[in-house]
Amino acid sequence: MMLCFVACKGDKAPESLAVLEGIKTEYENKETVDFSGVKVLVTNNDGTTETVGADQLTITALDTNIAGNKKITITYKGISLDVHVTVKEASIPGNVVP
Repeated sequence: MMLCFVACKGDKAPESLAVLEGIKTEYENKETVDFSGVKVLVTNNDGTTETVGADQLTITALDTNIAGNKKITITYKGISLDVHVTVKEASIPGNVVP
């Protein structure tokens, strides 16, 4: 019985996520998005932290074909983080405002 108590007690699990790198707050219209460099700081319920790369995360797609405010959701072991980004309006070449 003692062995089960020790084995079941204190299982490390993620509590929160924070983006370290790889996601911008603004994207250009029709910009190709590459999340392969995303790194997230995971804080676990035991107080430890670890850095996790894109290969271990689920990241929603970002449609940059339409301008506006968007949301990217990053998920790791059941914990999610929403990142709010902006896709800028397409610029029109030659339409310069002095």
